Amino acid sequence: MKKYFGLLLIIALISCKPKTVENSGGLIIDIDITGKTAKEKDIATAIDILKSRVDLLCPNSPTVELIEGKNTIQVKLPLTKDSMLYKENLLIPGKLSIVETYENKEVYKSLQDINESLFNNFNYQFQIPIDSTNKLTKLPLFRVLYPAITSDGNLINGPEIGYSKDTALVNSILKFNAIKTLFPADFDFKWARINSNGLFPLIAIKKTIRYQPITSQMVSDSRAIKNSFGWEVNFTLKPEYCKTWADITKNNIGRALAIVIDNNVLSYPRVNSEITGGKATISSNMTPEQAKALSTILKYRAIPFEFKIKKIKEIKAP
Repeated sequence: MKKYFGLLLIIALISCKPKTVENSGGLIIDIDITGKTAKEKDIATAIDILKSRVDLLCPNSPTVELIEGKNTIQVKLPLTKDSMLYKENLLIPGKLSIVETYENKEVYKSLQDINESLFNNFNYQFQIPIDSTNKLTKLPLFRVLYPAITSDGNLINGPEIGYSKDTALVNSILKFNAIKTLFPADFDFKWARINSNGLFPLIAIKKTIRYQPITSQMVSDSRAIKNSFGWEVNFTLKPEYCKTWADITKNNIGRALAIVIDNNVLSYPRVNSEITGGKATISSNMTPEQAKALSTILKYRAIPFEFKIKKIKEIKAP
């Protein structure tokens, strides 16, 4: 009887051993604090924000802590089928901005001017692919940035001005000093998520800020919702910012507003009417996990400084 009791005690002790990444598998992620202005208070805030994010979506007791003596925050995500997805969608700054856009028809002339300038002056400045069809010989930009036009040659409505696989090359062209002057003075651009054709849409953004910018700090609540087309994130602004949002939407009826997270455009809905009550929606062909992660990020604010993921160590389950 004593032998059985001893055996049961050993089994009980083993089974009561707390699950950790080290003994059960998961990810150990070191986040390097790169922001030069990151203060002790900001770091503490960042840790609280990250804890709130991962605690809500990772049920297996994740941990977030500052490594003493280093500018590093360490996150431990116990093994789940979504561990890597959470890393990609939760461990980001999460900076929200909602900005006004240009219409494709308003900047298409600039794209034509860029083609002419590249062909006449800077054709060899960039490694633009050779046109094997001879149809785009004098249109070097359109070899790497496919214009947003229909098959019958009409301009597509909205802020999409082109599509590309090589975003780095397009960036270098459009940011070239002699090229960027061909756009309106307050023109900027940002990339949206890759589409079903494997291309990244380029969105025309206005730099001029006519209103108080909508940011993460203004969000009071957010929810991931499944609709008939997939998943979306609905969020509500704090009462004191509802008037600003109403003014922005009222003055952009018939135009698109770009919803941006960390410099990437998630969606660019067209405004049909003034929106009162501070409500907004992000619909961007998201998976359930991506929608829930985005909702969590909006709910718990943005990280108040720059950082990058320095190291990821994957520990396999025993």
